[in-house]
Amino acid sequence: MLGKLIGSGYFSDVYEYGDGKIIKLMKEFCPPQYAKREYDLTKAAHSRYPWAPAVYGIEKINNRYGVVMDKASGRPVSDILIFTGGLMLKRYLKLIVDYQLKLHSILDTTLPPYEEVLENNLQKVGLSETQKEFIRKYAKTLPRLSRMCHEDFHTDNVVIKGDKVTVLDWSTAYSGNPLSDAVNMQIIMRLPIKHKKTGFPVSLVAWFFKVLIRRIYFKEYLKRTGCTMEQINAFLLPAAVIRLGEGIPVECEEALYKMIRDELKRLGFTQPAR
Repeated sequence: MLGKLIGSGYFSDVYEYGDGKIIKLMKEFCPPQYAKREYDLTKAAHSRYPWAPAVYGIEKINNRYGVVMDKASGRPVSDILIFTGGLMLKRYLKLIVDYQLKLHSILDTTLPPYEEVLENNLQKVGLSETQKEFIRKYAKTLPRLSRMCHEDFHTDNVVIKGDKVTVLDWSTAYSGNPLSDAVNMQIIMRLPIKHKKTGFPVSLVAWFFKVLIRRIYFKEYLKRTGCTMEQINAFLLPAAVIRLGEGIPVECEEALYKMIRDELKRLGFTQPAR
């Protein structure tokens, strides 16, 4: 039986579901394979990365499919930062980088390869065939690796209670270059997403914190890895295409298309993207 609603996103609602468990129930517009993908990817992640939740199966409730998994103990980092007024921002962003690097250290050939994920999402976005072909050719020039990547590793998806850390939402996990994963913090912090608790558009204060989060995160990531922002930003174009193809709130679509247009222009493709 469904318990208390504890979270809601673009694709799913999360309910308590028995002792110590939750069910991530896909929205009615989601086909059954969404739940199957979430289950398979989370199970694969948990087998190699103990900070991913364990999963127990797929349930059908009122024509909606959901994944049963362990309930994460604690609060998302984003909630902690709001509660503390951002006073612990540096500490928690360093922790996020630490757990992301633990993930990136894992050699993996079980998750979908980055090239396959990019191709699948290229088929979903509103770009011309010449633009898509340009992106395919450009992506082939980028350094290829087979490391575990999350694609959505940010403050909402890292839950903390004391020393216990849980990383949520593995529905877009893949095997690829860690820099293609890190660049997503650049994208996420530039999107005009309404704050889930106030319902208001991103305020000036929230915008300031996004800039600060981006700055602190990348300073720590560059320090820990020795890479450069140029190397990370080389993955911005394909990463933006993947995020757009995976499905996002309407208010974010134009921002992503603009990001893609700007990157296409910077890389030498001048035809308008839409």
